[in-house]
Amino acid sequence: MTKQRNTTTIETTCARARRIKDARRQAARTGNHDELIEARIADIAATHLVGVETLETRNSDRLDFHEVSVATLRQALRAAYLAGHSDALEFASGRPIR
Repeated sequence: MTKQRNTTTIETTCARARRIKDARRQAARTGNHDELIEARIADIAATHLVGVETLETRNSDRLDFHEVSVATLRQALRAAYLAGHSDALEFASGRPIR
């Protein structure tokens, strides 16, 4: 069971990485960064906010509100800041998007 869970986790992580990469390319082509922002936010939530299945509103207190420790929140906010900083530097440098 653990091996199957690890394989699923790796596949999910790879899918998120591909989504971010595709969104970065599209942002470079179109200048619209909305998909890149959403992909980054979803990746950070999936990585840091265990138990939060989706960031979509589901109109249920039980599904839309979660208890999160201060340490976890700090890690997620730090990841968001660093992702934004990294993207800003890359876009500002004019380097091609990988």
